[in-house]
Amino acid sequence: PDLQPPPWRRRLQSFVSSEPFKAIILLLIMVNAVTLAMDVPGQSEAIKEVLAVMETVFLSVFTVEAVLKIVGFGLFSKPNGYLRDGWNWLDFIIIAVGWPTEISKSGNLGALRAFRVFRVLKGASM
Repeated sequence: PDLQPPPWRRRLQSFVSSEPFKAIILLLIMVNAVTLAMDVPGQSEAIKEVLAVMETVFLSVFTVEAVLKIVGFGLFSKPNGYLRDGWNWLDFIIIAVGWPTEISKSGNLGALRAFRVFRVLKGASM
């Protein structure tokens, strides 16, 4: 039997593995790091709102990135499954924690904010 993935999946794998795609994600990680650094106590409400909207946009983009990789490579498939990479585990956890926090917009965001900073480390590995 043919164990090759279907052509659409191979194209998706190629897309999410391409240097331009990786460069765009890296750029977004760096911009997200800057916005995280801007989120300090004493900010005006206007700046807080802009940063909150930007965080929602980043979370959405990183969610789409994860979904594309999962669809392209599978979740645990050998050898390239999404969750076979430690950085993807980190992304997955950030997304899994981020959406309930985003939806509720209440509770302690400090722990999530501190955890999101680790995403910047992924940029160093790309």
